[in-house]
Amino acid sequence: MANLKDWKADQTKFLVIGESGTGKTRFSGTFPKPFLFSFDGGIDTLGGLDIDYEVFIESDRTKPTAYRSFLTKFEQVGKDPTYQTIILDNITNLSKFIMDELIYVNNLVDKNLGQQSWDMYRILKGKMGDLITKSVTQQRYIVCTALPEWETDKNSGEMKVFPSTEGRFRQELCAWFGEVYYTHVEKTKDGLVYRLKTKADGKYTAKSRLDEVIRRSGGKGLPELLEPSYDVLMSYVNPSKK
Repeated sequence: MANLKDWKADQTKFLVIGESGTGKTRFSGTFPKPFLFSFDGGIDTLGGLDIDYEVFIESDRTKPTAYRSFLTKFEQVGKDPTYQTIILDNITNLSKFIMDELIYVNNLVDKNLGQQSWDMYRILKGKMGDLITKSVTQQRYIVCTALPEWETDKNSGEMKVFPSTEGRFRQELCAWFGEVYYTHVEKTKDGLVYRLKTKADGKYTAKSRLDEVIRRSGGKGLPELLEPSYDVLMSYVNPSKK
């Protein structure tokens, strides 16, 4: 019989949210044996590293091919024991490509979706959820990046940040991941310092289940601003391996 005291952080889902150029892709590339699915072509920061990848960009949104091409490669990578990590960079664009495909196959290109938009968004959410669930059953880690979207809270009037997706299911999206981090860039006299925000506040909905695991084991948990590195993260999870 399985017992949660034996649980180890060996299958974890990460969502990393931040503006372009703030270190999301760079952090993703530090995970073990990754395959990078790029949906924006922003792979420059990983140039020179030993990382397999493929870029999917839509050339004509009225005749989309990116999502179908991605699914074919996704199935191939999922069966390859070479990889331990799947990177989806970024799912903001991936959600747009899925929506383009749904509109195309339903013959709704350049048409007013009307009430059908709700059906499209529901199907889109289901397909995104299936991809993320399937990824973590195939590899040890899945790392998804997303661009941010700002929204004013109706009650407090404060600005809050969520991951940007088609269909606006961003709050549910965060619930699919154990780790939700936001990129934090600080300008110092020595240059830019990149960190990941791991704690929630009134503006950000960051969270970490690994933080809870570390604390139950007697540790102090993750720092609020974490160096964006898989090895650094694991040094908190498994301090004996430092």
